[in-house]
Amino acid sequence: PHSDDRDELWRIIVSPDGRILVAGRSGFSQVGAGESEIMLFRYRSDGSTDLSFGHTGRIRLVDSNRKLRLSDIAITPEGRIVVGGSLNFDRRGDWLITMLLDDGGLDTEFGDGGFLRIDLGGNTYDRLEDIEVQVDGSLLLLGLDWDGQLAYLIRARGNGEMEETFGDRGVVTSDAVGWYFRMRMALQADGKIVVGGSYFTLLRYESGLNPFQSITTRDRPHFYCPGEELR
Repeated sequence: PHSDDRDELWRIIVSPDGRILVAGRSGFSQVGAGESEIMLFRYRSDGSTDLSFGHTGRIRLVDSNRKLRLSDIAITPEGRIVVGGSLNFDRRGDWLITMLLDDGGLDTEFGDGGFLRIDLGGNTYDRLEDIEVQVDGSLLLLGLDWDGQLAYLIRARGNGEMEETFGDRGVVTSDAVGWYFRMRMALQADGKIVVGGSYFTLLRYESGLNPFQSITTRDRPHFYCPGEELR
């Protein structure tokens, strides 16, 4: 953690076997100042550190050239860990999805060496808000642009490829005026997707037919455990 900046707890999830995964961001102060990083810690059900995870029970994701914003974490049916966030959250930036194995190592078969970077196009900052994992292991990613004008719902396969049968090449867009602050989604038992935003706006999706610009998996960030770099 950084001594001069704010450290924030952001998400806590419990795996089916009772282990506790804690995620937060360190070095986060005011927009445009300093460097920020995503931190993950895992504990056993009795509260002791799970030393089998990462390096002495912790992992950090950091990029010295771009600020990172943690959005959400999730666990897939087979036990992999999904870490979602945004690059350059103080200016134009993209979504970043990192896939980890159960022991905290990078799943290099996902995306580009363990990373999936999503560029929605244009000159605005793209902010990832929420992640859900479907029963087949597909990832649902929800977010919006900086101005809060469009909401994006994206479905990717468990290997990081876009699910072409969902929406338009894996993407559904919706008018999101006034949703600037927060967005969340939930899955119904019948597979329908419920999306909510600021001012108690709710949408429910089955499929979509809206156009989309581009998705890339370029410019991988650096991934570190404390004291060692993971390749």
